Amino acid sequence: MSEGYETEASDLQRVVEWTRREMLMPCLDGSNLVHVSRAIASVCGVPDLLFKPLECSRDRERTQEISEVIGDPKHLVLLLLDGLGVNAMELHLPPDSFLRRHVKREIRSVFPATTAAAVTSVLSGRYPSDHGLLGWTIHEKDDLLVHPLPFAVAPQYEPAKDHGVDGKDFYASLRPGSIGLIPRRKQVISAYANSDFTMALCSSLEQVPAHSFEECLSKLEGSWRNEGNHPSFAYVYYNEPDRQEHKYGHEDEIVKKTIISINDELEDFWKRNEDIEDKKIIITADHGHLVVSAENKLIIDQEEDSDLLDCLKHKPTVEPRSPCFHVKTGCREIFAERFRKSRFSSRFALISAEAAEDIELFGPKPLSSRARQSLGDFVALTTDRVALFQDHPDAFVGFHGGMTPSEMRIPLIVLD
Repeated sequence: MSEGYETEASDLQRVVEWTRREMLMPCLDGSNLVHVSRAIASVCGVPDLLFKPLECSRDRERTQEISEVIGDPKHLVLLLLDGLGVNAMELHLPPDSFLRRHVKREIRSVFPATTAAAVTSVLSGRYPSDHGLLGWTIHEKDDLLVHPLPFAVAPQYEPAKDHGVDGKDFYASLRPGSIGLIPRRKQVISAYANSDFTMALCSSLEQVPAHSFEECLSKLEGSWRNEGNHPSFAYVYYNEPDRQEHKYGHEDEIVKKTIISINDELEDFWKRNEDIEDKKIIITADHGHLVVSAENKLIIDQEEDSDLLDCLKHKPTVEPRSPCFHVKTGCREIFAERFRKSRFSSRFALISAEAAEDIELFGPKPLSSRARQSLGDFVALTTDRVALFQDHPDAFVGFHGGMTPSEMRIPLIVLD
């Protein structure tokens, strides 16, 4: 039994203290991905009135600051490098490297600091509290669990449509916004072009499949050279270094080689296209990474923790670094009491959905119906390098999805 964290008030106090010392909240701590998205849309001619008027304090000011950094180039590109957090970039690239020389500022991801939430915010210009895709695993109707990016059910990874989940219905809340509204010739260059997720937010963009970084840059170069004098926008997504960071951890030599390769390919690409005028590439990431050791992968065990499992509708959702719990009817109080007396409470602070909404954990309130459904009844937060699973842990070494600086700090790089 853990002593000292047996009420919501005590857990909330922990979270407040964390935000003062070691936890970064997007609505409080400087510019974030929502500001980047809205700034890009703004400089490309999307009226501010088209954004849903849910804002954190200083959102407009921070969006304007990013707009001034971007300017108004004829050819504008947003390149998102999955997992290229400030920590990995500074660890593996020297200060005089191509990417680090062009860093304009450090910004924040959204919370949860994970691809589903962050990329949706980038493409829509909306916070997770609004768009509602909070993480890798989402609670859907009839207690079905869905992975929204591959659009597959958990844990089998079978197509969601085979389980009666219609893609148009599932992504209905992801109406095109921000990037999808840009009034220019525009493209998405990505291995996930034409996917259900991409089409939900970027149906107005030309879909250009590209699977390697070399292919992404080649397709972009071809687009530039065929554009002539017409203003253009391209959103380019590449899934590294995230894939290697999950497998080996962001500190590993393999990750270092991957990041150096990305840096060098971009430098060569930029030099090769010096003759193309009035172009700018905005480079950022969706999140950073941290390493979770095997002993810090905590398991909700069928036998040892049966009192907790008896209260749950299904496995925890969203992310192992910030697990969300959907509790059976009538079990909220008993689940909270049991969790706060469990061995997990020394590592995680448990707060209710209502408290999370009140402190604007996921972005400005109120939570949308999709966000509320995804969140469930409780979310557990931590500043430790731990992750929480049911039954068995992921084989990953690297993780993200929390609010620590390692996960939240991302670069804003501008090539011009």
